[in-house]
Amino acid sequence: MLSSEGEIYTFGEGSHGQLGNSARTKRIRSSYMADDTGKLLHRSVLEKSKFVKFSNIFAGGYWTMGLAMDGRIFACGLNNYGQLGFPLSDEQNNGRGGDLEEQNEKLKINRLTYSPAFPSDKKWTHIAGVKHIVARTDDGEVYGIGLNTDNELGIGTYEGKDDKEHWRYFELQKINFPDGVKIAGITATLGCSIAWTDDGYAYGFGYDSVGQLGLGNTEDEEKCVTTPRKITSAHLDDYKIITVDLADNHSVFLAAKNDE
Repeated sequence: MLSSEGEIYTFGEGSHGQLGNSARTKRIRSSYMADDTGKLLHRSVLEKSKFVKFSNIFAGGYWTMGLAMDGRIFACGLNNYGQLGFPLSDEQNNGRGGDLEEQNEKLKINRLTYSPAFPSDKKWTHIAGVKHIVARTDDGEVYGIGLNTDNELGIGTYEGKDDKEHWRYFELQKINFPDGVKIAGITATLGCSIAWTDDGYAYGFGYDSVGQLGLGNTEDEEKCVTTPRKITSAHLDDYKIITVDLADNHSVFLAAKNDE
């Protein structure tokens, strides 16, 4: 939650650092956080004796981000694919052994921390995703970072399981759309993303496992959509898409008739 005074409050399950409160989540009321006074839910960032104020907040799969008043992005949570903009160390990158919980313990950011991967000279309006993240700026540009094994970043670079170079990115990658298209918003979930435009169209990319991208794919070989593909449907004829939201395995489109 974002307060009217620019303060961030988080609550719920925090075992991967997504609440941004402490590295000691298992010792503080297990991994579930709740407080009816609100005092313990406040997540502050102190710099040079001043608290950072925020203008927007975002949350996705095991992560939380805050947009500071000065344009910087602060992030916390699971960074196992570099999706929060923090490159992995050689030890983290090549870690072997131990169970998944032990590995993830080393790959999480426990407190809201400035992420230099998101330039503060850009005005970020949308940020979404799970193991990958897509982000939109106020001028309609879209960027992706993190896991790319389903081409969920929409840049078409991943070539299969033997591709050791393009399966993940620690830096933002520009996602290209047809000339003249200005993106109004983005949404993303595990393995796929959707962007919609000012003039009411939408584009899907990533792994369309159960048809959640709305592209009508029925063949297995068509389910991996490597770059943004325009979504067309008889149900959308004469309608303008207003917004889209992706959940785990389905999407919801809000649309209005073109003459309204």
